Amino acid sequence: MDPTEAFNAMMDDFALGMVDDATEHANNLAEWLNKGRFPPVLLISTDGVKVFTVSDQPAREVCRAACRLVLDQPKAGCNPQP
Repeated sequence: MDPTEAFNAMMDDFALGMVDDATEHANNLAEWLNKGRFPPVLLISTDGVKVFTVSDQPAREVCRAACRLVLDQPKAGCNPQP
């Protein structure tokens, strides 16, 4: 599995309200990380000027937090769409 592709797909599906697909990606990513495998590559841009690559542990924590968000939204009755 490519965790970066899975992370991007999870976030895209979540933003589009495709909860079942986003949930599947979140479960796969969480399982992947729990096995000690590498996290997705995350880039942070500050006002479009600089792009920083997030190091391993912070990327792992951001990914876990995003997975929790996706998995908890249906239970909380929240609508991810604006």
